[in-house]
This record gives sequence, structure tokens and C-alpha cells, in this order.
Amino acid sequence: MRTKLILLGAFVFSLLACSKPNEPLVPEIVQPPVTTPVTPPPIDPRLNIDLHGQPLALIQQYLKGNWKLNFTKGGICGVCMTNYPSYFWNFSEGDKIQLVYNNNIVTDTVITWVYRKDVFGVNSYVMDFTDRRDYPNGYVVSKIKNDTLILYDDASDPAGYYLTKSP
Repeated sequence: MRTKLILLGAFVFSLLACSKPNEPLVPEIVQPPVTTPVTPPPIDPRLNIDLHGQPLALIQQYLKGNWKLNFTKGGICGVCMTNYPSYFWNFSEGDKIQLVYNNNIVTDTVITWVYRKDVFGVNSYVMDFTDRRDYPNGYVVSKIKNDTLILYDDASDPAGYYLTKSP
């Protein structure tokens, strides 16, 4: 009888010790906040604004126009920098994006904005699109610091993209 009680106690203990808190089988769907359209002032060279996690309308308004990619920094290397003498990004109406590298159009498509937890663990709008090679691109819009727009890859070991307004 004593052996049965010990076995029963061990069995109950093993059930209690192995139990996990209830976790949903499907990840929680995060809904973007409801916002009203915002019209920002023209970009001032002294402007410093954090766009990470901001409403989509605000991000879109600040992105509109032509930007020159000056360099990327980081990624797997961490401290590596790559200069781009002739790489332009154009954000236009209807979430259209066009990337021109050395006078060749490498991307001409529409951005899909996805509200999700980004590489930094923040619920924000992530810019997703595919280029002409069907290569997926995902970017986190971080900020505008002075006259520089800063984007990051929405991937592990993200590289930073540093762009300035171009005529």
C-alpha cells in the first residue's frame, strides 16, 4: 500500500511540475491604433523626429519625396559602412516606391504597410515590398535626425540606411 501511495504522489507531482501556463496556439493579432491624418511641416534641416511606432499617416507624410541613400551602416559586421554615390529612393502617392541605382530602376512597386512587432520588439508599421528580382524587403522607419532619414532592416542584425532629401 505504501508503494502505491508513493507512486501516486510521484505521479501527481510530475503532473504539477510539468504544467505550463496556458499559451495561445496562435500568436496574438495586434491591431494598429486608429488615427487621423496628420500633415507635417516641410522638412527642416534641424528637424529631429522619432517615427518609430508612430501613426502610419505621419510616417507616410514625412517619407514623401525623393531621398538619396548616402550609406548603410551595421548589419552582420556591426561597424561596416557602405557608401552609395548614386542610389535614390522615391516615395510617392499611393504608397508607391521607386528605387534607382546608377540610373537603373531596380524597384518600382507599391509598399505594403504591416502593423506588427518589428525586429526591435516594438509594435510598429513595417514597410514591406519586393524588388524586380522578387526579393522581399522589409524596413523599420526609425527617425529623421537633422536632415537624415534613418531606416533599419526588419531582420536580425539589421543594417541602418541613411538617406537625405534630394531635389
